[in-house]
Amino acid sequence: SVLALRDPEPVLIRTYDFTPRFFDGIIGKTSFCGRQVIAMCEAASGCLDGVNEDGLAAVLTFGGRLAHGSGFGIPLIVRYVLETCTTTDEAVRLLCDLPSAGVQNVMLLDRQGDYAVVYLRPDRPAQAVRKPAVTNHQERVEGDGANNTRTVERHQCLLELLEGYAGDPEAAISAFLKPPFYHTDFENWFGTLFTAAYYPARGEVRYLWRDDEWCQSFKAFQEGVRVKRLLLDGVAA
Repeated sequence: SVLALRDPEPVLIRTYDFTPRFFDGIIGKTSFCGRQVIAMCEAASGCLDGVNEDGLAAVLTFGGRLAHGSGFGIPLIVRYVLETCTTTDEAVRLLCDLPSAGVQNVMLLDRQGDYAVVYLRPDRPAQAVRKPAVTNHQERVEGDGANNTRTVERHQCLLELLEGYAGDPEAAISAFLKPPFYHTDFENWFGTLFTAAYYPARGEVRYLWRDDEWCQSFKAFQEGVRVKRLLLDGVAA
């Protein structure tokens, strides 16, 4: 689940729901191409989400179908966006020209508060939409996973949250740490591994769990380790 807020400052809030079996759990501050990036790393050089020093944040979500084709893996695509783009419009143009190996969504938010979602898929042209929320489907729900992930319900709840948050990002962030956005079904590969709030204008990110928060920024990035206990449907593991 991902939500873009614009007031009183741009904030991109996301939950990452998957299995810990395929989760690197590495937060990296890098400068591969001369532009600083803070990101949740994935698959060596790729990333799940991140922000760059020019004030662009990007987040991936699964797009809801299992179509595959020739193209790049989504972690590498997100990395490339953060390494080469400075604004949402620039990132949209880049993403629409990049072939994706799978069906994925990329949510963008820049320091000016401009947001967009780009639907990537190997069997159809990419599409960019100016929407402030995205979950695990694209224009419409396809496939059999909608009931398991409750993607439609979560998307509707995001829109209701956006309408009612009244300029209070903290209230929206708190909502992300509760159902229907927070999940513990790790056995079926749908548990919340982390929640993040990206502040592109500040160059800051807050990684959040129900019992902890870890803030990193370009001005104050601190190395360290956090050990988290996951709850498997309410049972600690």
